[in-house]
Amino acid sequence: MMDPVKEAQLARATGLSPLLALLPIVQGEVDKLQAGLVKAVLASVKNRTLTPEAAFAAWMEFSALESVVVRLKQRAAQGRSDAEDLSDLLTGPVRRR
Repeated sequence: MMDPVKEAQLARATGLSPLLALLPIVQGEVDKLQAGLVKAVLASVKNRTLTPEAAFAAWMEFSALESVVVRLKQRAAQGRSDAEDLSDLLTGPVRRR
């Protein structure tokens, strides 16, 4: 039986490939959504219809979208770190000459 900490590390390390495959897709979608949000806010400024409440809501939406990407990047970094820590377990011991 494996140490529970190593089991968690292994789960994060083996789940890294799908996460890395999704990251650019999610980043692209978030970029599009944020660009649309900025465009809408700028249009409201131009039309003089932007209220403090609408500006705050737009900022919260922008921040929430950004936090999704940041969290995925953090999980990818953790998975990479775990994969490095568990490299012997994943690939077998490395012989050094």
